[in-house]
Amino acid sequence: MRVFTGLLVLTLAITAVACRIEHRSVSIDPLPRAESLTVAVPSDWRDSYGNALLAAEPARLRLVEEPDPAAAAAAVREGRALLALTRAGHAVGLTAEPFDSAPLSFLVPVTFPVDDLRLDQARALAAGQVTNWRALGGPPLAVRAVLWGNEDDALAATALLGLTPVASRMSPANQLAAGGLALHVGDSPSPALKPLRLDGRLPDDEGYPWRERYVVAGGGGSSTLVRAVAGVLRARLERERSGRVVLDAVGDIMLGRSVGEAMRERGLSFPFDAVQPLLAGSDLRVANLELPLTERGVPATKRYVFRAPPAAAGALRAAGFTLLSLANNHMMDYGPEGLLDTLAALGQAGIAHAGAGRSHGEAHAPAVVTVNGLRIAFLAYVNVPDDAGSGFSTRATAAGPSAPGVAWGTVEAVRRDVAAARAVADLVIVSIHAGFEYTAMPNAVQRELARAAVDGGAALVLGSHPHVLQGLEFYRGVPIAYSLGNFVFDLDDDDRRQPGLPSVLSAVLRVTLDRSGVRALRFLPVVIDERVGRPVPASGEAARPVLERLYQVSAGLDDER
Repeated sequence: MRVFTGLLVLTLAITAVACRIEHRSVSIDPLPRAESLTVAVPSDWRDSYGNALLAAEPARLRLVEEPDPAAAAAAVREGRALLALTRAGHAVGLTAEPFDSAPLSFLVPVTFPVDDLRLDQARALAAGQVTNWRALGGPPLAVRAVLWGNEDDALAATALLGLTPVASRMSPANQLAAGGLALHVGDSPSPALKPLRLDGRLPDDEGYPWRERYVVAGGGGSSTLVRAVAGVLRARLERERSGRVVLDAVGDIMLGRSVGEAMRERGLSFPFDAVQPLLAGSDLRVANLELPLTERGVPATKRYVFRAPPAAAGALRAAGFTLLSLANNHMMDYGPEGLLDTLAALGQAGIAHAGAGRSHGEAHAPAVVTVNGLRIAFLAYVNVPDDAGSGFSTRATAAGPSAPGVAWGTVEAVRRDVAAARAVADLVIVSIHAGFEYTAMPNAVQRELARAAVDGGAALVLGSHPHVLQGLEFYRGVPIAYSLGNFVFDLDDDDRRQPGLPSVLSAVLRVTLDRSGVRALRFLPVVIDERVGRPVPASGEAARPVLERLYQVSAGLDDER
């Protein structure tokens, strides 16, 4: 108590406490300087909130770890610490100021074909009243509910729900069993899991129903100091989170044939108009551009030859696509002239690109963009079989030492290029155009190249070429989306011959990134309007075929996390 009383007297002597945010640090000014400021922190919070506080004031703070938030609050009451970071429910009788909050998330595997729950359904799941996912429109699997966390997390979940969850206790380090549902107070601990929407709201959305407040708590007379420390934490957390980037990745964009006709008749923005509100939630958008932007060149001798006018680059830019892969089997449909015109059109529109260039070095060089302070390198490769009908060889269009062309992907080249890009960027994202068209599973080339990218240091691997959605897997903890299918693409006879018309089932892969890599993933279903080849957001029953396909094609992949 003597340490507590002495510090409290010094605190009461403070006439003004202000939070100051500087370019390099966040400071509490002034604080007692005669003795260290002791803050009790739950051990599970040490790496997040504790380190954020230490980063702001490393010389003036001393953290004392406690087993859980309740014990941290008790440390203040017992005089073992001046302040505590704890849950609001444990700060009764103490002076408290909020610094953050955490949602009670209902987590399932990212490809599980359930996205939304009503609040009454969520409560019924937590109470053990719903025992099979089929009752909620999901697959016929038993619900296996777990509560990730310790006893304090269980108490918080009970208080938020107004009932005691019927769930076994597990660590977030464990993987969910088939049919698994994890109740977790906090953000998803893994990008392999997604939170379910509750009454249409995700945990980060305004108005999400169940959130636990986290507070800085102190004894009587410490209100000024409590507010100052809470202000420092809020500012530090806001600064850290401002460095996150939300990326939307989509599949093949082909602006020729009937899509091009629609653009001429209805305006350049027509292919993207319906999906623009969906894409508005991202900072960066990336796609595979499946044709050259040119009015020159000699068409290749092959069954399908695509192109669009250079003005189409403006439509891509207006739709927010500022990062494109050019590594595919159609970029050289009109020869070197077509590629050079494409490079010029994209450059004029301010669109970064990778996977093709005026030389081998340029084709294999990363496009580097900085978004919200995060430096991202993007590489793209193609490795597809020769055209079955014409014998056209995409490999023959690979860039040479001084010859325009595409970046042909080999395991050695991918691993080497990614490692080099990793040295100049915070994160590396790789796009791979490979596989067999209209197949549900990735082939050996896709898997070898994707894993080479991860081995080289990639944080995310995106795939294209099959024209249908393929599965998502994790290799060494890194997500690989083997094919995002079509995005803007009209249908031809090959598409219409496929049972169930899978070419129209698509998705936006929304990825949250920070310097540590991928923090979160979510598939946003879209369905291509087969009359005009443009994507339309899908929800409810319209989204079900997309979600079920992703679930089915991902189930056959072996995750290695």
